[in-house]
Amino acid sequence: MNRHRIAVLLTVLPVLLAACGAEHRTKPGPFAGHWWGHTRGLEINAAGRGREIVDDGCCYRVVTARFRILRVSGTSSNAVARIKFSFVRLNKAVFAENHIRPFESGRVGTLRLSRGVVTDGLTTVTFCAKNVDRCGL
Repeated sequence: MNRHRIAVLLTVLPVLLAACGAEHRTKPGPFAGHWWGHTRGLEINAAGRGREIVDDGCCYRVVTARFRILRVSGTSSNAVARIKFSFVRLNKAVFAENHIRPFESGRVGTLRLSRGVVTDGLTTVTFCAKNVDRCGL
């Protein structure tokens, strides 16, 4: 292989690898769908994009967040998803009252699924599958 071909390969290869990585998407697996709780909801689409909304039960929004799933491991009943937040709006006073450290966009966190209940590791909020009744009042 001559120097010109090597130079072209070294120039083009990073672009090709980046394009391949950009096309790769992690499937949300058992996390896909709608999860609920009294005054809260978690929605994750088939592309691995999610939205989390939590209200205080009366008058104020506590959490509005969007994220994407980076990686899923485990089984359909017990799994962990690594997520990266792309948008976060928090009521910091509520987080302070509950001794929870607020976070910002760009933060990586986890969702844990155990027997029909998903727990967000950063907000500590739980969400239930449609047929699970542990997330009510």
